[in-house]
Amino acid sequence: MLSIFNDLDNWVSLNRLVEISYKISFHYIRQNYHRTKYILEYEGITIKEFAFDSIAYLFTRNKKNNLLEIHNAFINWEPPIRNDDDALEFLIKIVHSKVEQSITRFLRDNDPIFSKILNWTNYLIRKFGYKKISYFGTIYIVENYNNSIKIIFIKNDEFNQIPSSLFSSPKSALKSIFDYLRNKYCNN
Repeated sequence: MLSIFNDLDNWVSLNRLVEISYKISFHYIRQNYHRTKYILEYEGITIKEFAFDSIAYLFTRNKKNNLLEIHNAFINWEPPIRNDDDALEFLIKIVHSKVEQSITRFLRDNDPIFSKILNWTNYLIRKFGYKKISYFGTIYIVENYNNSIKIIFIKNDEFNQIPSSLFSSPKSALKSIFDYLRNKYCNN
């Protein structure tokens, strides 16, 4: 994998990187089909088309240095990529991120309620100093970087039982939800 990134001027390497990126994108979309089904139906496109559309930006040229965007990201990645495992982890993270951005962009453009909720959530994150952490392709909101992500799966039924009153005051919604989840799942 590292050899592909180090030889992106070679069309064979570039085509191989596009192919691998597409496969990662395709499988991520298929794994998240419950979230992407509406987009695919609304746009009248296939999973394959959405997978390619989601990663297309990575293979455009940067105007400042004429490198591919994916190559720029690879060069600037922290910590530096030193081996094949690091390179694959980088590729998976960046492809998942681009698919998530495509999903969010579609929902923001086509669902005004989603857009308003997303804008308000991002505002609260900035205002109160919360942090976003990506973990296996899922974005989590944490109170600070010192919080470790404990893998607690909340089933849909349990999620739907979160009192709606916690969402009624937008300014304190995130704090209320953090307190509720902490009391329910971390104090047992």
